[in-house]
Amino acid sequence: MWGRKRAREKRELNNHRELVNIGERQMHLSRSGLRWQITAAAVAFLTAVISLFAWHPWAGAGSPQLHARVKLALGSHDAYVPARPQTIPPPPPYSLSNKESRCEEWWHRWFERQKAAEVNSPILEVSAPAGAAVSVIGARAKIFKSFVPPVITRVQCASGYGPEEGTLLYFNMRKPDAKPRIVAADGQETPLIMPTAVINVNPGVTEEVALTARGPKRMYEWGAVIHVVIDQHEETFEVGTPRHPIRSWLGEKPKDFYAFDEGSSSWVPE
Repeated sequence: MWGRKRAREKRELNNHRELVNIGERQMHLSRSGLRWQITAAAVAFLTAVISLFAWHPWAGAGSPQLHARVKLALGSHDAYVPARPQTIPPPPPYSLSNKESRCEEWWHRWFERQKAAEVNSPILEVSAPAGAAVSVIGARAKIFKSFVPPVITRVQCASGYGPEEGTLLYFNMRKPDAKPRIVAADGQETPLIMPTAVINVNPGVTEEVALTARGPKRMYEWGAVIHVVIDQHEETFEVGTPRHPIRSWLGEKPKDFYAFDEGSSSWVPE
């Protein structure tokens, strides 16, 4: 009997120990799961913090990005028309009050339809906002077409010499991808090569740049790609397209000027 009692107590002790071991194992697993949950939460938090600093939405708050403005000015000079005077159609009418600026009226639509080239270099206007300076750091030409017309007629519409050209930017039509040369507005032939030299435009100022083509004696239809830097970021602009190109005549200059005579409704030499 005593032996049976000792055996029963031993079985109960073993059962108790087994329950203790199971409880300890469950507690260990619970602690491991808790540590895993804490670790996962910490990783997620750190990832969110790193992403927030990488995005840094507050960096541009209150300071919108500034932009330059680059565009071709409306033509205001006489034109080279690749046609004989007798075949050039009558120009659109203009009022006497606009006599001095009829070139601009004609260039807006009519000269372009005649596939005319401006006698002087076309003017590129580069404008800087009030809050930042602009630097023209690079440019290249894009030639869409070139040809030798059978005849060139100079049509007169400007009174005097028209506006003065600004800084001259020379493009080599033989090598459109060549780096252009900058010549100072005073006309001195002291060329500086981009990008060693740049054209700086002060805040709130518009600089006029004459896009000056140089090359073989042909009529060129072309455009230009202009690279500028403003407020530590670069912007790229394109002027002139295959449909609306810049046109430049680099051949012989006609000696005669032709103006439209209202009385005879024809072009007559001046």
